[in-house]
Amino acid sequence: MIFKFSLALIFLFLLSLALLRSTNPGHVDLNTNGERKDFPELELTDETSAKVSLKTLYGKVTLLNFWATWCAPCREELPQFKSLTETFGNDFQIIAINEDDGPDSKAAAGRMWSQYSMPLKTYFDPNHAIANQLSVEALPTSFILDRKGRLVFSAYGVVAWTGGSVKNILKELVAED
Repeated sequence: MIFKFSLALIFLFLLSLALLRSTNPGHVDLNTNGERKDFPELELTDETSAKVSLKTLYGKVTLLNFWATWCAPCREELPQFKSLTETFGNDFQIIAINEDDGPDSKAAAGRMWSQYSMPLKTYFDPNHAIANQLSVEALPTSFILDRKGRLVFSAYGVVAWTGGSVKNILKELVAED
């Protein structure tokens, strides 16, 4: 009896945490001192298991997004990502890093992008090595990098990417040389 009660309490606690995390607005950590620091060098793995250096992808304003197919808040951001790619065109890119585990993770990611009509390049971090290196503690987590690969700001949780100050910052970054 006590065991079942304890399990029920643990379940309710975990459910509360999940709901709280999914309903809380995202947090954006702006680099307020204006100093941009080089982002750590990362080796990404694409859907063919080929290794790609993040540095080779610099040259555009980059939204580096950690997500998973099971993450409801991650799915909530997808329509905004589509809008951003349409708004900023070739000066902007989204690099999606999938944190799903298991042998079906690549296929599941592909199905999700197809479902949302998202032509994003996805990379995979099945052992969470990149997420650990960057201290990613929640999904979604995003990093905005300027064209030179320097960190401008980081965000966790669902963020209003297409409105307000975040979109204005992205516009400024795209306008920079």
